[in-house]
Amino acid sequence: MGGQLGPATARAFAGLDFNDGWVLDIGAGTGLSTAAVLRILPNARVMAIEPDPAMGAVLMTRVVADDLMRHQVSIIPAGLSEADTPDRFDAVAMISTLHNFVPEDRQRFWQLFSDRLSPVNRAVIEIQLPTTSASRLPECSALKSVISNTKDGRERHRLRKW
Repeated sequence: MGGQLGPATARAFAGLDFNDGWVLDIGAGTGLSTAAVLRILPNARVMAIEPDPAMGAVLMTRVVADDLMRHQVSIIPAGLSEADTPDRFDAVAMISTLHNFVPEDRQRFWQLFSDRLSPVNRAVIEIQLPTTSASRLPECSALKSVISNTKDGRERHRLRKW
C-alpha cells in the first residue's frame, strides 16, 4: 500500500465529518492504514488494534515518529475480541484483515459494528479475493461501504443501504 489507501477505499472515507470521533483500525498492522486514515480524517482519533507483537512494534515506531499520529492514535496490543473499544465509534477500517478471523468471530464483529457504529458513519472493509462463503459480508445495517480488491488489482466499490 505504500502508506496510502487505494482510491476507492479513500473515497469511502471521504466526506465523513469528524470533530473528535473514534475510528477503529482493526488489524492496523504496521500502521500504513492508520496513517492513511488520518490523512483523510485529520480530526479523528484512531484506535489502532493490532495483536501481532512484530507488527505492533513497527506500528509503535510509526506512531512515535509522526506528530499527528502521536497525538491522535491509541495503540491496543490485542485482538478485537480482547480490546476495550468505546461504547460508540464513528468509523471502522478493516483493511486486508477479515480473512484472519474465523466465521464465529466475524459474526461477533458484525454485531459489535451494528451495536456501536454511529448510524451516520460507516465501516470500510477491504476484502482480499478470492473470497469464500465464510468471508462474505452479511447484509447488516451497520455496513455501508465495502471495498474489494479483484485479482487483477483493481478495486470494486459497493455501497450498501442502511
